[in-house]
Amino acid sequence: MLDVLCAAAKAYPNALAEPAALALCTGFRHSVLNFELRVWTASFEESDLVRSELAVVVHAALAAARIEIALPEHDIYIHDGGK
Repeated sequence: MLDVLCAAAKAYPNALAEPAALALCTGFRHSVLNFELRVWTASFEESDLVRSELAVVVHAALAAARIEIALPEHDIYIHDGGK
């Protein structure tokens, strides 16, 4: 998983090569593993755009590696109001 994240960052053109991207497993929470990908960009003003674009790149890389993102499940109850 960490190698997929780093490879995605390395392939993303707006992430600086130095310092190198860093992928971390930040722990367990609610029955899932949490990961963080840290990259540097040339300009602070582009950080929001880089974060957004990199999220799309990471999603595609995970899908290509057949790694699924766990989504929370919710039960929804619909009451008919006594009809």
